Amino acid sequence: MRTIRGCWIRALTGGAVVAFGAEPTVARAQEPRLEPRLAAVAGSATDALGTRSNAVTVAPGLAFRPSRAVAFDLSAQGVRFQHAGWALSAVGASATRHELLPRLALTTSATGSLTGTSNDAQYASAEATPALETAVGPFVAFAGVRGAIGSMRMAEAAGSPRPFPLGGGTSPRVVTRHGTLRGFVWGGGVRFTREEAMGSAGYREERSTIAEVPLVDRVLMADASAGRATLSASVGARASSLGDEAFGSAAVGLRLTHGVALQASAGRYPASHLTGVVGGSFVSVGLVLTGSRAPSMATATAPTALRGVAPPPQGHVRLVMRAPEARRVEVAGDWTRWQPLVARRAPDGYWYADVRLAPGRYRYAFRTDGGPWVAPDGAGTVDDGFGGRSAVLTVQ
Repeated sequence: MRTIRGCWIRALTGGAVVAFGAEPTVARAQEPRLEPRLAAVAGSATDALGTRSNAVTVAPGLAFRPSRAVAFDLSAQGVRFQHAGWALSAVGASATRHELLPRLALTTSATGSLTGTSNDAQYASAEATPALETAVGPFVAFAGVRGAIGSMRMAEAAGSPRPFPLGGGTSPRVVTRHGTLRGFVWGGGVRFTREEAMGSAGYREERSTIAEVPLVDRVLMADASAGRATLSASVGARASSLGDEAFGSAAVGLRLTHGVALQASAGRYPASHLTGVVGGSFVSVGLVLTGSRAPSMATATAPTALRGVAPPPQGHVRLVMRAPEARRVEVAGDWTRWQPLVARRAPDGYWYADVRLAPGRYRYAFRTDGGPWVAPDGAGTVDDGFGGRSAVLTVQ
C-alpha cells in the first residue's frame, strides 16, 4: 500500500493464484497480461488540510504487463469526506528490469501523480529510481538513486467548490510551492516458501535532501500469503532537522471468490517535505474486485511427451520449454534455493529438466542463454516479490 500527499491515495492490487498439475506446459516467454481492478472502501482518513473525517473511496485501476521485465499501472481515485470535502487523484507508475549479468540486474521505477481537492488545492509530483539489484538464492540486495519533483498550488482562503477554479468573482490569493528531492536508496530482503504459504521480508533505507534539508527514512516491510488470506505490514521512522516521525501501515485481505477480496487496512503516513502537505492516518475496510485478460495471441505449449526422449523417472516432474535457437537453458525454483539447473536438449527445439519433488507447492522460472528469468505461458503465476512473476506448480 502506498499513501501519496496526505489525500489518501492508495495503490490497491489483487489477484488469484492458479495451481496446475504435475505436468506443466511451458513456452518461450510470459504472455502479455491486462488486469483491471476496482476498490470500494469506507473508513476514516485525513484530508490535505489535516482534518480527519469519515470517508468513502472508489478507486478503479488497470495494470498491464507486456513482458516479465516491464510493467505499467494506471489508477484513479475519488474520496468523499463526511464534512463534504473531496479529493480526485490520478496516478501512473512503471517498472522495468534488465538483466546485466546472471546475478545482476538494472531496475527502474517511476511514478507520477496529480491531485485536486475541494479546498482549492492542487498537487503534482513525479519521481524515478534506477537501481542495481543482485540476488543469491532467496536473498536479494539493491542500491540506487532517487530523484523527485513536486509542486503545490493552494488558495489562501478556501472558498470555491471546484478543484481547479476557472475565475468568476474575487479570487483569493494563491500560494504555490515547488520542491526537488535527490537521494540514495539501498536495502535487501529474503523470500520464503513453505508448502502452501509464501512471503517476503525486507529493509529499505533512503538518505535524501530537500531544499538543503537532509532526511533519513528507514522502513521494515513484510508480507505473507496462505490459502485465501494475505497479510502485509510496514513500520518506519523518519529523522530530519525538522523533526522526527514514525509511520507504518498494515493490510489484511481475504479472497472470497475468484476476483473478489475483502480488505481491511490502517496506517499513518508522514508529512511531505517535498510539497508541505501534512501527515495523516487512515482506517478502511471494503471490497477489491480484480480480473485479468490476456491479449489474443498464439500460445506455444509443450507436448505431453517428447519425441526421442524416455519418460521421466518415477516420482519425477518434467519441466519443458521450447527454445530452438538457444544454446543453453536453465531452470530454477525454490526447491533449489533458486540455484540454476542446466536443462537437457531434446529434438525439435525442446529443452527439459526432470526434477524429483515431494508433494507440495513450488515456484520456478526458466532462463535462456543467460537472459531474464521467465514464467511459462499457460502456467499459473505469482508475484515473486521483486517486480516479476514466477510460475507456480502443485505436486499432489
